[in-house]
Amino acid sequence: MSDEQFKKMLANEKRFMDRHGGRKPPKNMIVSRTQGKATVGMAMHPNCNAPFGLWDKSISACECQGKWYGDNCQNKHCADYNETAGNPDCSGHGMCLKGECFCAAGWGKKLGNLGLERISLLQNVTEARVFEIADTNVSQVGGNVCLDPVCPIDCGAHGMCQDNLCVCQDGWKGPACREPKCTNDCSGHGTCTFMLPNSPGECNCQYGFSGNDCNHVAFYQKLTKCPNDCSGNGLCMNGKCACQPGSFGVDCNQVACAKGTTGPNCEFKQCPSDCNGNGACNKNGKCACKAAYTAVDCSIPVKCFEACHTVCLPSLKSQRCEVCKGNCLTLSINPVIGHHNPMSARLNTLQKTSQVKVMHRHHKELSAVSVKKTHHHHKEVSVKIVNMV
Repeated sequence: MSDEQFKKMLANEKRFMDRHGGRKPPKNMIVSRTQGKATVGMAMHPNCNAPFGLWDKSISACECQGKWYGDNCQNKHCADYNETAGNPDCSGHGMCLKGECFCAAGWGKKLGNLGLERISLLQNVTEARVFEIADTNVSQVGGNVCLDPVCPIDCGAHGMCQDNLCVCQDGWKGPACREPKCTNDCSGHGTCTFMLPNSPGECNCQYGFSGNDCNHVAFYQKLTKCPNDCSGNGLCMNGKCACQPGSFGVDCNQVACAKGTTGPNCEFKQCPSDCNGNGACNKNGKCACKAAYTAVDCSIPVKCFEACHTVCLPSLKSQRCEVCKGNCLTLSINPVIGHHNPMSARLNTLQKTSQVKVMHRHHKELSAVSVKKTHHHHKEVSVKIVNMV
């Protein structure tokens, strides 16, 4: 190669570097000088990533289009890049890969800006035209070029980014406005939680507290309390239990058994009249009476059974039975009536017979007539009143 050709090659190299920001020519264009002679080795040119680059024979290199660059036009600048104005890719706040910005934390695009892709669709312009718009006025394009200070994380539907921080709506808190917030943090008497999806935080108060911040004593705590809180089987009304059906007692803890059953859980058979308090009822529903009582319900005193059994056994609760038992018990209590002593009766009869006297005129005297009877195997006296004239 002559010196003239070599000078021309050097001029092309300089021209390439000027047009490509000082970048050296690609490897497929080799220029060397050996022993005062220039040697140029030319490899086959690449396709230059068409249509984003074209081969330029004059400089033996790819001539890239628009934002594309590189030996084979394989790289792409982002929308805000402008070599003349000194604008770096992604405003210097991110990394540009294949024409897309990946922003550093705290930088990005404010909500409402229109992206490059939407300009292309709405205006039906070519990519080159989009880049032309971007080169002219980046803010007009509105692509994400890491130009705007933004919050490091998305504030979601319940917050707004201001000065790189999320400002949350009432009822929400946290770095991303996704946590519930309650008044006074529920005063230490409840849990702040979401009652419904997308609803603000509300206090779920502990037992005994109420109010939107759980700062008040619940009304039911101020009422007069009932025994055992009615055992959960009734309502407490001014300190007294109103038991629900099937329960009874001052604290509604007793079970009202069905007829014929008894026991804590109504598991036993009920005895007749509950043995009238004169015996114990076994699990089979039969009375074990005390020594002084008898009958299936322990209602007849043993001392009255002989006198009253014919009346009472057919109907233990009849009026005739109750009268018979009452008379029997009354006579058994009196020290004289109802008690018979044969010896005392005989002595009294003999004493009265020996004391018969004739009295003065116009008075009554007694004449004793002895009558022999076989009842009770002893003699009794029949007294006859005789008027003496």
